[in-house]
Amino acid sequence: MTWFAPLLREFQTTSHRSFAIVAASMLDELLRKLISAHLVPPSAGETLLDGPHAPLGSFSSRIDAAYRLGFISSRLARDLHLVRKIRNEFAHTFEDIGFDTAAIEQRVKELAESNKISQRNPSIDPSLASSTAGQFLIGTSWIASFLTAYLEDDVEPFREAEIEWGYTTTIFER
Repeated sequence: MTWFAPLLREFQTTSHRSFAIVAASMLDELLRKLISAHLVPPSAGETLLDGPHAPLGSFSSRIDAAYRLGFISSRLARDLHLVRKIRNEFAHTFEDIGFDTAAIEQRVKELAESNKISQRNPSIDPSLASSTAGQFLIGTSWIASFLTAYLEDDVEPFREAEIEWGYTTTIFER
């Protein structure tokens, strides 16, 4: 699935704040699905990925886990952290900010430099690629497309471990 069209619609119909939060939430959910696809099926009531105290319940922890488990590169992890920081800038302030706010603009510039997708793809509208908000749209849709393609491949989940030797013997039972 290509994420560009749905994100473009969101981009065109909402504020910068809403768009940044929605785009980051989408990437967070894709990471949750990516990690979950590799894990042994959960037992009833498990809270590893979801819930208020889930160890892998935050965008940040999912980025770090996906990197440390070898599902994504350090560069993609860095870019996802940039998206997370941009989302946080929008989500945690009451000020009227946008993609032209200095801290956000700098992070989007880093994101655009990292993947250079708008420079390598001549079909991208130049007016979109020249704006900071457009570069964020392009970068997040590219990351979403990559994560989706990874999920659509045959993901091989981890196997549940065999019962360890000490748990299979009855020698110690009374």
